[in-house]
Amino acid sequence: MGLLFLQALLELGASPNYKDHKGLTALYHLSKKRQSPALCAELLLRDYAHIGTKDEGGNTELHQVILAPVQ
Repeated sequence: MGLLFLQALLELGASPNYKDHKGLTALYHLSKKRQSPALCAELLLRDYAHIGTKDEGGNTELHQVILAPVQ
């Protein structure tokens, strides 16, 4: 997800807390990546993205950040 695309969606009123078919948010998915997702995450958090979304294993965004392999 590109930063400009994300910014445009939020400016048009998209919710930063929209969930996919598994109940996971964009912030959750960003937390699993190591390719510098900081700017997108900052944008989502600035727009009041919810922290604490759990996957089927009970892991949150913070778990994913810790568990993701360093590249």
